[in-house]
Amino acid sequence: MDCIIDKVWEFIDEFDMWPEDTTLWVEGESATVKLGEGDQKFPGEGRPAILFVHTDEDGDKEPDIDYIEDFASQWFDFRQV
Repeated sequence: MDCIIDKVWEFIDEFDMWPEDTTLWVEGESATVKLGEGDQKFPGEGRPAILFVHTDEDGDKEPDIDYIEDFASQWFDFRQV
């Protein structure tokens, strides 16, 4: 989960440089997380990177921890950690 959060922060920090269709790719077995532009494909499951971002009332962006936990739980059972 930390790998996903770190990559989402990277996306947020460089938000203006990434195209709208940026995809966050997660390969659960190796815990590899990558950002891909447009048609780029990587091993694992990809979802639009913007889904992992929460925007608060002030317009500040941060990782959406609830969404990330739900997404990551398909590979890891956090109750066993």
